[in-house]
Amino acid sequence: MTAASTPNLPDLPLTNLGNAEFTATREAFSGQNAVIDFWTTRCTNCPSALDELNDLASDERYEGVKFASICCDSCDGAREIIEKDDAPRWDRITHFFMDSEHKEEAKRILGFGRVPFYVVLNEDGDIVQMGSKKNIDFDNLPGMVQPTMGDDIAEEKKDDDDGAFKIFDLDF
Repeated sequence: MTAASTPNLPDLPLTNLGNAEFTATREAFSGQNAVIDFWTTRCTNCPSALDELNDLASDERYEGVKFASICCDSCDGAREIIEKDDAPRWDRITHFFMDSEHKEEAKRILGFGRVPFYVVLNEDGDIVQMGSKKNIDFDNLPGMVQPTMGDDIAEEKKDDDDGAFKIFDLDF
């Protein structure tokens, strides 16, 4: 995806479902690496996509990434689904609502016709990835802590049965 072909995140009004405060997309994600999942309450694939995002958000490698959802069809329906059990569902994701008029504008600008639809932003607010799940590289998100060589060696040592530090087995 080239910068010339990538649209900017449209600045559209949102309602934060956690505190009922009004905000806008650029304000909500300003200065943060973010993964935004556009979804609807009638989508059969959306709950499992949100389950996966919530799991990613609990992984320490993603501590520099904000995970958010934007429900685009029913504010009350979204609240009902999110708050269904005693504990809020998808508790590591910040949830927003966008009305249908602005959903249509987002669809037109971002070019999506199906949900779930993801938009990945870097901390400058630039869209760096967008599309369906198959279009997003979740192992390479802005703000994600990448394993270092030291981490790989430490894992090898931890997995070694006899406790000895081995990188290579040399059989002559």
